[in-house]
This record gives sequence, structure tokens and C-alpha cells, in this order.
Amino acid sequence: MKNYKLLLFIFLLGSLNLLTSCGDDDEVEMPDPVIFSCKVDGEVWQATRMGISVIGGADFGNNITGKSVNITAIAEDGSNVKLVLSDFEANNTTQCIDAINYYGPDHPNQSQNKTVELVPGENLENSSTPVFTPVGVDLFGGFIGANSNVEILSCEDGKLSGTFEFIGVDLFFPESVLITEGVFQDIEFTYQ
Repeated sequence: MKNYKLLLFIFLLGSLNLLTSCGDDDEVEMPDPVIFSCKVDGEVWQATRMGISVIGGADFGNNITGKSVNITAIAEDGSNVKLVLSDFEANNTTQCIDAINYYGPDHPNQSQNKTVELVPGENLENSSTPVFTPVGVDLFGGFIGANSNVEILSCEDGKLSGTFEFIGVDLFFPESVLITEGVFQDIEFTYQ
């Protein structure tokens, strides 16, 4: 049982590495019309460029594939929204993820996340962890969205579309931010 938890930890650590490894050289300009936007505390926020979006896969054995989705959108002022999804599937070798809802651990519908049984008594659960990073905040700052919902509407032909919302909480200060009406359309991704 400990080996499976170690594999899960390594998978999630690799996901975090993919999330934080996007630099200026890994960005692409946003096409017109804008395909990634939301409201931050009621104010419209739009991406002007995207980090390279990645779906990474790992074999967990027992015909279970773990996939990590990392999408980074960057506004003109340098603030950014990152969407990180963990997707575990049985008997699926496609380079896409399921078109379903991915709830964060504090979302009221979290119990509806899809799970797969790795071994008897050990389940792997799909989840989402979005992050909003305002201007002037370093790499490890920002607002983490444990109460989150990312809905994948489409994953095909190397493109992802969906919606998102979350309450972002600062891990060090008693501050929060409300992200609503999030939408992304035809975000191109690479599979690793």
C-alpha cells in the first residue's frame, strides 16, 4: 500500500514540476478572439498569452493510467491562472482526459469525483487544483483553489475546452479571491 502512495506522490510531484516549469520561452501569444477568461472578484480577467499546455501520462500498473493536465494563462499585467487536473483512468490509452467535472478537495461535490481502484481498498481520485497568481507575487505565492470545479467539455484533436470556478485562498494570510465565469476554448496541448 505504501508503494502506491509513493507512486501517487511522485506523479503529483511531477505534475507540480510541469506546472512551475513554464518560462517566457514556453509561451505562445493568445489568438483573437480571447480563448481564456474569467472574473476575478467580479472584474473581467483575460489572458493575452498561454504557457505551453501539457497532458502528462504515467502507468500505475493494473491497467491504470494517471494523467496530469497543466494549463497556464497569463494576462497583460503578468498575473496568471493555472489549472492543474489529476485524471486517473482504467483501460484508457488515449492522449486526452475524460470530459467530466474535476472537483477540488473542499468543493461540496468532491465526493462525486471519479475514482479508480488501484488495488483492493486503494482508490485514486480525479481532482483539480487551480491557482490565481496576482501581479508581483512570486512563484510560490498566490491563491490556491481547494474549493474548485473545472469542467472539461471537450478533449480532442490536441485541444481542450471547458469552464472553471474556484475560491482561491492564500496559504499564508487570511485572504481569498473569487474566480467565476471561467472559460477556455480550444487550448492546444502537447502530450508527454
